[in-house]
Amino acid sequence: MLPIAVISSAIPATARSVRHWLAYFVTALAIAAAAIYYYRIDPARSGGLFPPCYFYRLTHLHCPGCGSQRAIHQLLHGRVLGALHYNPLLCLAIPILAWDALAKATRRLPSLLDRRRVGWTIVWVVIIFAIVRNIRVWPCTLLAPGS
Repeated sequence: MLPIAVISSAIPATARSVRHWLAYFVTALAIAAAAIYYYRIDPARSGGLFPPCYFYRLTHLHCPGCGSQRAIHQLLHGRVLGALHYNPLLCLAIPILAWDALAKATRRLPSLLDRRRVGWTIVWVVIIFAIVRNIRVWPCTLLAPGS
């Protein structure tokens, strides 16, 4: 008779790993559905389900996320320069986030975002980006969405 440890290690899919991959599958489906929606409907021309930026409506200042929806639409159509025109920070963040998601899903690649200093660096980059994109002097105005 085999010990329990040997039998349990021979089972390839535990309930935990099934839930793990199910969560990734559901997340991938949600991202795919959002990508299809963003591909088909242009947030710059149509209201659709796209929410307006309430921070901009209240303050007339651009938040770090302003222009992100239009940038995603541009990226999905292969227009990288158009996406950079709307939100350059998002265009820089997407490859990093994609790498990190792949690293966490496969557990074979090094994660870029798991260090404490990286987290604080991201916070400061976002804050500085938010400040600089609202300075109404060239070249800072190039960071404002649609300028």
